[in-house]
Amino acid sequence: GPNINKTGSTQGMRLKVEEQLPVKDLLYGMILNNGHDAAVALAEHVAGNQQGFVTLMNNWVVKAGCKNTNFASVHGLDTSDSYTTARDMVKIYMKAMENPLFEELLSTATYTVGATNRSEARAEYLTGNYLMDTHSLQDFYDSRVKSGM
Repeated sequence: GPNINKTGSTQGMRLKVEEQLPVKDLLYGMILNNGHDAAVALAEHVAGNQQGFVTLMNNWVVKAGCKNTNFASVHGLDTSDSYTTARDMVKIYMKAMENPLFEELLSTATYTVGATNRSEARAEYLTGNYLMDTHSLQDFYDSRVKSGM
């Protein structure tokens, strides 16, 4: 199973050993709930291990036109070897938005992960993007903002 206990964070989905979730639920848990454990589970599902996924990430950003980006972990924690620039982040975002699923993930304000083989349904996840949602803070809401992190 995924090595979810070495992410350096108590945040996340709080996945349990041998818990089975749809990939889409893990993606929402990662995006909306800072699910570092979900990032590990997804990486291991896709590439077999975290380092293999980091290699895929770094190859992808080069193809997206990034020149000053390097990822050293699947979740961005526990490493000083990861770096990027604002310009590269825009390139990453624009390329990712070509994928309809990614666009859906970043435009979702709330999502609930249902019960699994090891957990009851989780509390509703809320976006942390105050520009597109008013659950936590109304001061920055702008109806023109439809997605983003």
